[in-house]
Amino acid sequence: MVQNRTDYKNRVHKVLQRCNIRLGSKLHSVFGKAGMEVLNGLMTGKSLDEIVNESNSRLLKERRGELEKVVRAGLDQEDVFVLKRCLRMVESLDGELKELDARIAMLVADREKEVKNISKVPGVAQVSASAILAEIGDAKRFADGKKITSWTGYAHPSTRKKAYVSLARKILCIIHHLLVTGEE
Repeated sequence: MVQNRTDYKNRVHKVLQRCNIRLGSKLHSVFGKAGMEVLNGLMTGKSLDEIVNESNSRLLKERRGELEKVVRAGLDQEDVFVLKRCLRMVESLDGELKELDARIAMLVADREKEVKNISKVPGVAQVSASAILAEIGDAKRFADGKKITSWTGYAHPSTRKKAYVSLARKILCIIHHLLVTGEE
């Protein structure tokens, strides 16, 4: 879902670039509050001046001159159609991801200590740690790190880039050890 959302966001960037609108170069994010205000204004046919004048955003008012340099054209009907579709999909996927995050949090609520412990492993953030715990359940059901990596589908490194697979296998073995022993 995250990859799908990224694909739709990239599509929005491509449409804007094709229209000679480079918001991302002057705003932290096209999908942030200010970026969406400009984007929604452009989709309704407003000029940049109208958008900034009607806005309460200090950021837009401060960066007006910079934005004028990167918003040099408007959007035609087809561009607006594609942008609206992509933005609806991004919004939908955001909602789905929030639901999944809530479900994962519920599944690991009683395992907060384990989440904190394995999120200390380099490359494993708290969200990833929660998802890993929710997915594997009780780590003690696996005899060792090799069994858990096999169960996850990393048993055939020849089908993927070997360095990534080796690292993922190593991290899973470490996580298994931490969960089984309770060590930090």
